[in-house]
Amino acid sequence: MNGKYLKYAIGEIVLVVIGILIALQINNWNEKRKGEAKTKAILSQIIDELKLDVEVLQSVNKAYLQKDSLITVFKNSDFSQPLLSNLDSSEFHDLIRTYMPFEVHDRGFQLLMNHTDELDEDFSENLEQLIFIYQDAIPMVIQYMDGMLSILSKHKEHQYQNYEWYSKVSLFHEYSEEEYRYYMYDPIYKNYMTVYREMYVNILINSRWTVDLALKAIVQLETKLELEKSLDEFLLAAPQELVNSMIGTYRFEEKTSDLILENRNGQLYESTFEGGSFFGRAFDTQYITGELRYLGDSLFYHDVRSNLRLNQDGSISLEDIFGSKITSIEKK
Repeated sequence: MNGKYLKYAIGEIVLVVIGILIALQINNWNEKRKGEAKTKAILSQIIDELKLDVEVLQSVNKAYLQKDSLITVFKNSDFSQPLLSNLDSSEFHDLIRTYMPFEVHDRGFQLLMNHTDELDEDFSENLEQLIFIYQDAIPMVIQYMDGMLSILSKHKEHQYQNYEWYSKVSLFHEYSEEEYRYYMYDPIYKNYMTVYREMYVNILINSRWTVDLALKAIVQLETKLELEKSLDEFLLAAPQELVNSMIGTYRFEEKTSDLILENRNGQLYESTFEGGSFFGRAFDTQYITGELRYLGDSLFYHDVRSNLRLNQDGSISLEDIFGSKITSIEKK
C-alpha cells in the first residue's frame, strides 16, 4: 500500500515539475517575444528618425551648394554688370548670413543604448553601425555647424561695431552703395567669406558621409526586421542600361590603382580597393568599395567629395561636389 502511495506521490511530483518547466518555458518564450517586439519598435523608431535626419541634411547640402557659385564670384571679386543687375539687394546682405540648423533626432538611439543587453546578437553589427553614426559622424557635422554659427556671430558683431549702414539695413532694410562696396571689395569681409565657405564645405562633406551611412543603416535594418522598404524618395533606381554602360576598368591617373566598376545585383559597384579601414574608404577615393548610390541625371555618388557621371559621348567623369573640378576617366 505504501509503495502504491509512493508511486502516486512521485508521479504527482513529476507532473508538477513538468508543469513548472513548461510554465517557465512559456514565460521565457513570452519574455523573448516581448523583447523582440521592443527591439523592433526601437529600431523602427531609429529608422524613422534617421530618415528625418537624412531629409534635413540633404536640404542643408542643397542650400549651401546653391550658394557656393555666388560666394566664389564674390570671394574672387569677379563681378560683371549682368550678375549685379540680377541680384536682389538682400542677396548681398545675406550672402554669408545663412545658417541651416540641424537638431539630431536620437530618441530611438538613446532608448536602444539603454536596452543593449536585450538586443539580439544578430543586431550587434547594426548596433556598432548606429553608434558610429550617432557618436562620430553626426557630432562631426554639428561641430562644423557650431563653428559656422560662431563665424557668423563674429561677422555680425564686426559689422555692427564698425559700419553705420548695418543698423539701417537690419532695422529698415535700407541698402546703400557703401554697403555694396563693403561686400564686393572689403578684404576683411572676404576673409570672413573664406572661413564661412570652409565651414560649409566641411558641413557638406560630413553631411554627405552621414547621409550615406544612414541610408545604408536603414536598408540593413529594414531587411533584418522584414519591414517594407521605405527609401524610394532617397534611393533612386538606376536604369540598367546606364549601369551596364559604366561597367569596366578605368585608368585613374590621380590614384595608384585603377577604378573598377561592376554590375552587382543591378547596382553599380566599385571594387577599386577591397579592404582598408572604414574611415579610409569614406574619405579617400583609393579605398572605395561598395554600391554607388544613384543621384539621377546620369550621376552616381562616389565619395564624400565627388560624384561619377556618364557623359553623352559614353565617357565617364569624376566631378567634385561643386562641379568646379571635372576629371575625365578613360576606360582601359
